[in-house]
Amino acid sequence: MTKHPQRLWHPFADMARVPGRELVLVRGEGAWLEDADGGRYLDATASLWYCNVGYGRTELADVAAAQMRELAAYSTFGHYANRPALELADRLADIAPVPDAAVFLTTGGSDAVETAGKMARRYWQLRGEPQRTVLVARSEAYHGMNAYGTSLAGIAANAAGWGTLIPDVVHVPHDDAEALERVFTEQGERIAAFIGEPVIGAGGVIPPPDGYWERIQAACRADDVLLIADEVITGYGRTGPWFACERYGIHPDLVTTAKGLTSGYLPLGAVLAGPRVATRCGPRTPACSGTATRTRAMPPPAPSRSRTSTSSSARAYATASARWSRSWPARSRRSSASRWSRRPARRACSARCSSPPTPARPTPASPTGSWPNCRTTACSCAASSATASRSPRRS
Repeated sequence: MTKHPQRLWHPFADMARVPGRELVLVRGEGAWLEDADGGRYLDATASLWYCNVGYGRTELADVAAAQMRELAAYSTFGHYANRPALELADRLADIAPVPDAAVFLTTGGSDAVETAGKMARRYWQLRGEPQRTVLVARSEAYHGMNAYGTSLAGIAANAAGWGTLIPDVVHVPHDDAEALERVFTEQGERIAAFIGEPVIGAGGVIPPPDGYWERIQAACRADDVLLIADEVITGYGRTGPWFACERYGIHPDLVTTAKGLTSGYLPLGAVLAGPRVATRCGPRTPACSGTATRTRAMPPPAPSRSRTSTSSSARAYATASARWSRSWPARSRRSSASRWSRRPARRACSARCSSPPTPARPTPASPTGSWPNCRTTACSCAASSATASRSPRRS
């Protein structure tokens, strides 16, 4: 279709053989596709495993166009939100294979796996067990092609040729629960999580042996290992129920999902976090989760400008905002082992608190918030703690 040199770099392709052989698809309807020359094809693979609802769904195009006219997109960093994100999070939580799920939206399946891997390691950091960094994956597994997914790959051709991207990854045979149990016995205190597809997809469409997931879950419980179910391919009805976890009786701590989530009409993925993770490093705890762990904290909202506002409140707010603005660049450059020492404060906070933390951003009445080093939420125990009134220590 073009006289220019080959400019589209195809993924998973031998580019020396692509020029002059591209199959250019121009339209689709239902399960059928049409190429630029009028040829028709039955799309038995749903493109790259994602077009669950078929092509040409005009109602989806109409809804997307209407939303783009109203608000095309907006960040959900900090305290910002938008209605589609809030509504989708509620919908996903309702059908998730984990109870009371917290939903972390991503740009696709690889990004979801990346985020879940980071969440798993972050979880153990906040639990005071930083040595738990090992992620266990399976042979023949496919978990995307970002850094975590490539490192977790059990397909040799996908993992070769890059060097070590993410360290501390161990692989076991995909159908051998006993091999996983041996790894747990040898390295149990270092293992952060086990990740697996309920049904292996790209590695050969391999269903699990009878009793496999029961043994895997028993081993994870025995050694207190997080279980990540990669449902990027198997989600949204591909095995019958909404998620394959339901079909195989899997009760994961984290679920990665994408593809059928939008059927390819938009790039989108998600991590669904169960209570164990969500209440330790998710939206109901002092720590941020996933890729947001180093995200800029947002300033407190401005106080009311009504006549009842006092000059002292305004001055306190101005002081808090100025402190936030000055401290952000410095904070972002410091590591957790350097001058701010966040981790000890969080451990002490967690040890004192028996109930879920409640939001407590800095306010004019309390410019530094209720708990030092915690910029997003605080525990109710902080007010009675002698430590809580202490400012973050600087060296």
